[in-house]
Amino acid sequence: MLSTKRGRGKSLELERKDAASNLYTAENCVLACYFCNNHKSDIISEEDHCQYFAPQIRVYLEAKYRELLDK
Repeated sequence: MLSTKRGRGKSLELERKDAASNLYTAENCVLACYFCNNHKSDIISEEDHCQYFAPQIRVYLEAKYRELLDK
């Protein structure tokens, strides 16, 4: 199973698209996997995260899930 020592990663988490606004509203929140939620920060914008980081995180997670299925 993909999870952290503290148990995060087993389910989707609430992620603020604009973390700088600090608002948890329907317009500013989405569900995200632990890795994306943890990775995106006040420094990396939603657009930059989607363009530069999310595709590689997806490749990584798909490979890990395939490994789990093969066990």
